[in-house]
Amino acid sequence: MNVISVGAGIIIFVFSLVVYFKIYFLSHEKWFPLRWFALGAMIAFFLIGYMVFEYFLVTGKEIFDLHSVIAQVFLWGSLFVLYCAWIFHEVIKEKEAARKALAEANEKLKELDRMKSNFLSNISHELRTPLSMIKGFAATILHEKDIDPKNLREFLQIIEEESERLNRLINRLLNLSRMEIGKIRANKKEFDLAAAARQVMEGYKTQLAVKELILKSDLPKSVIVNADQQGFKEVLSHLLENSIQYTRTRGKIEVSVLDKGDEVLVSVSDTGCGIPKDELPHIFERFYKVEHPAEQVGGVGMGLAIVKSIVNAHGGEMSVESEPEKGSRFSFTLPKT
Repeated sequence: MNVISVGAGIIIFVFSLVVYFKIYFLSHEKWFPLRWFALGAMIAFFLIGYMVFEYFLVTGKEIFDLHSVIAQVFLWGSLFVLYCAWIFHEVIKEKEAARKALAEANEKLKELDRMKSNFLSNISHELRTPLSMIKGFAATILHEKDIDPKNLREFLQIIEEESERLNRLINRLLNLSRMEIGKIRANKKEFDLAAAARQVMEGYKTQLAVKELILKSDLPKSVIVNADQQGFKEVLSHLLENSIQYTRTRGKIEVSVLDKGDEVLVSVSDTGCGIPKDELPHIFERFYKVEHPAEQVGGVGMGLAIVKSIVNAHGGEMSVESEPEKGSRFSFTLPKT
């Protein structure tokens, strides 16, 4: 029985040694004192057990009490070392998990800084474009003596559209600031959503004409909702702008409004370049832009994040369906009350 105890202790010791070396080679922590202490304890228990076993095997002496005590010390000592090795392993795992979590957080911060840098670069370009258009056409009207009334009306219409574009961009910057501090709210009042949608669509005639895009609509004559009218226009404007940007020449865009009783479902679909499946989970993140090598488009990567915040402030839901090279469909719901 005593020899069996010694043998069991040796087996446990060997297993402890395996665990120890697993810790040693897998750990990135440089805890040398603890490692050598654990290894020394294991070797000491092994030597004690081996000498006791050898002594009684060679001499044949029967000192049962001493043999039994030493064998049990060796057995329980090996179990203790094994337990210490397991604890050590768990501590290392926790510290390694914490190290990885910290590294991931640092990477996310670096990525966010990169996105913000791109945002500042893009926003300056986005602001400059409508300002240049307004300045150019205003200067033409101011300095040209004889302007054809038809051309004059066209120039003024472009100035109005670019002014509205600039206003939308400034509103998005304000909404981004509110979103940062969690203060995007819906100032609800009753209005005709179908009429508001037609008004938004009317403002994109020039941009649609430049790319020869076909804009279709499927709207009811009237649908009254209790919502933030300016917020609704902001959401629909951004979805339309995205469709215009990412739809190739002579493509199609459709805006539909469906009255579902307690809520209204608004959808904007297009025949554009679509969004890769692996990027769909990220498109509503702040500053995130889908990169299309074949499509050089503007944008600052904040619109969809603001759009989702506005829809959420109404208690609605945002969804997207997309397939590369076939198009996208963005939909959102607004409660009617």
